[in-house]
Amino acid sequence: MPSYINKFTTLSLLSSTLLGASWMASAVVPPTTNTANSATVNVTAKVLATTCTPSWSSDTEVKLGSVSTASMGNAVGDAGLSKDFNLSLTHCDPGVTSVDVTARGTPDTDVAETYANSEATGAKFVAVKLLTGTEVLSNGKSHNFTAASNTINMPFTAKLINTKGTGVTPGAVKSKITLDIAYE
Repeated sequence: MPSYINKFTTLSLLSSTLLGASWMASAVVPPTTNTANSATVNVTAKVLATTCTPSWSSDTEVKLGSVSTASMGNAVGDAGLSKDFNLSLTHCDPGVTSVDVTARGTPDTDVAETYANSEATGAKFVAVKLLTGTEVLSNGKSHNFTAASNTINMPFTAKLINTKGTGVTPGAVKSKITLDIAYE
């Protein structure tokens, strides 16, 4: 029950006690609206004429594994680890000819085309680079993948990159990269 109703009920009982059976005791006073406790909710959606079925669940984890600090190299851009992975869209409606995939994430402060390590106490001077073929998908960059036989294959490579040259420190690495997909 909303709190203003409880307050009104208490006030009404108090008035009845003080004023007896007066008609004023039964008067209804409308509650006031407190705008400090209101909220605006915006709901958005997009209806598409054609779509595909993703081959992945909501989150995809790419495990690069472990590497020694010495194996991270001594130059900015040296890759210590690399892993290929593929995302596919299947059962595409006949109207789907391609998709534009746009990468989003927090860029590393030293090498802007890579994604920052979000582990606050993790490895230092490393970041993740995302590629499709030889094209780097840095924050905000898009790539078009075409459909073949109602399927769109999207091959990617994730690389753990040295961002300072020397001084890479050990620790965990985690970078969140969101891939936005727009149907063509």
